[in-house]
Amino acid sequence: MHEHNGGEGGIGENGYLQLIRLEELADFNEEYEISKWHQDIFIFGTDLGGILFGYDSSKGLYCSIDSCSITEEVTYHAGKTFAEFIQAVEDGVL
Repeated sequence: MHEHNGGEGGIGENGYLQLIRLEELADFNEEYEISKWHQDIFIFGTDLGGILFGYDSSKGLYCSIDSCSITEEVTYHAGKTFAEFIQAVEDGVL
């Protein structure tokens, strides 16, 4: 993030990831009222198709949230490392 400060592009055949710029992260999380519904999750990216990607500090896991039903259950498929998260996006798991 310090080197590129956000960015976006395809990951594998089916995945897509937009990483939010550092200076926009707080506003992005406030706009979606993430802390109101999920106190321990911080959103850092999106697939630009309605899925938000974040990190749940209470569980130590990367996760995804459907932006259309943000109050609903969080999906945890991405593992504990950023590499596992990227692999989940590439595999289309998230």
